[in-house]
Amino acid sequence: MLLTGCGAAAPVTPATSAASATSATSATTSAAPTPAASSPEALAAPQIELGAPEHATAFGEALIFDGVAEGLYWPSLAHAFATKHQGAQGAARVVLAAPRDARVLDVLRAVWTLREADVEVQTLGPGNEVRPLVLAKRPAARADGPTCHAAVFVGPESRLRVALPGGSVAVHDAPELVASLAAGARSCTIRWIGVGAESANDAWGGVFDIAYTVQASQVAGKARVVLAEPAAKKP
Repeated sequence: MLLTGCGAAAPVTPATSAASATSATSATTSAAPTPAASSPEALAAPQIELGAPEHATAFGEALIFDGVAEGLYWPSLAHAFATKHQGAQGAARVVLAAPRDARVLDVLRAVWTLREADVEVQTLGPGNEVRPLVLAKRPAARADGPTCHAAVFVGPESRLRVALPGGSVAVHDAPELVASLAAGARSCTIRWIGVGAESANDAWGGVFDIAYTVQASQVAGKARVVLAEPAAKKP
């Protein structure tokens, strides 16, 4: 169970604080690939699209971040979402398009603000194919029995560091990470896996690649993939 901490509380929102776990490394600076191929699977059209830093288009409306600079809550985005889903019975899945060069901070703000719904983040993968990362809302009931968690941070040159209650450990690449998570899952049920970066200004692409790989591998069973909040959130 190298990469998991047992008995940890579940994150309050889809964005899990790294500061409450341990320090981490900075995120990758991978460049955005040129859009070319489309996804082989049928994906829903995005309802929200991130653009320049602190800018988004939501349900056809252009938005600029109007919250507290140090915070995650995006009031105008919350209002646009509430207006669109007014009278609906429960929040349906929201589809968010995030380019690889978007700031991690802007993705965090959007996902945290929409935390009462499942959020599907669509981003280009390394092969220029659009891939979906599903960030499910927190379940109403806590799982029975002892559970574990893992928080993974992407560093320079795609180095990976996993935060643990007593410190952190490094892993070489995604296959090693997946294998370690699989070993941990055999000893303890993993409730959630946080993936993030140290700096909020780092590019989203590298974080997305690791989160998507972990989710697609299904090594942790029904564990939720959440976004881990960087220790340094300020723009």
